[in-house]
Amino acid sequence: GERFIKFHMTNKQGATLAQVQSAIKNTINQTTPETTLREPVSAFIDYKLAHPPEAPIVVPDWIEQQVAGLGQIVASVRAVVLRKHGELTVRPEMEVATRISKQLIKLGQAVAFTLDKTEIDEEVYAIIQRVGLDTCYGWHRDAVVAVANSDLPILTEEICRKALMPRSTAFRCMEDLLELGVVTFDLADTGKKGKPAHLWRLTDFTREVWDLAKIDTSTISQEPPAGSNFKKRAKHL
Repeated sequence: GERFIKFHMTNKQGATLAQVQSAIKNTINQTTPETTLREPVSAFIDYKLAHPPEAPIVVPDWIEQQVAGLGQIVASVRAVVLRKHGELTVRPEMEVATRISKQLIKLGQAVAFTLDKTEIDEEVYAIIQRVGLDTCYGWHRDAVVAVANSDLPILTEEICRKALMPRSTAFRCMEDLLELGVVTFDLADTGKKGKPAHLWRLTDFTREVWDLAKIDTSTISQEPPAGSNFKKRAKHL
């Protein structure tokens, strides 16, 4: 169900070819990754089981607050907006962030235990945040990042350039996020003929939880797939 953590794995063309070649070699040599990894993984697990932590992994108050903010961001950005022929079929609702936040805290405790730490620290939180953001991979996330990283409200065309997506996709994303209460907009007269332009910004609540979570978007790759000419075309949007 959508209340559970979701993960979308992307593959570049070169990485995919390498994976295929590795699979071929495994077949030829009649070996499997499971056989190769069995001994080192068993050694690691056996050691950890024989040396449990003396006390539960500590979760500092500041971690609780940041994960609470992160959970709200993940819940809203990865919510599904159902449309048919461009029209909403049901009123969109995001999942409650409690389950996500609990899962991320447990992940942090597991990572801290693996790294021989007694508490969740900034290094562990960076991993928690990366996992949380990766579970809401997609157009919505990239559009939100583009808006959040701008100090001022930005035009749809700017979102296209920053998030590397066509204008029609960017505008539809913003409409979805508007329905979810993630963003809002003002209308601006650009001096050109036609309808006023939309200037998008995060809602006050989204900005509050975004800042609370201390979102670091530097680890998010928005590069187009290898061989894609979208970056070249995006300059002309």
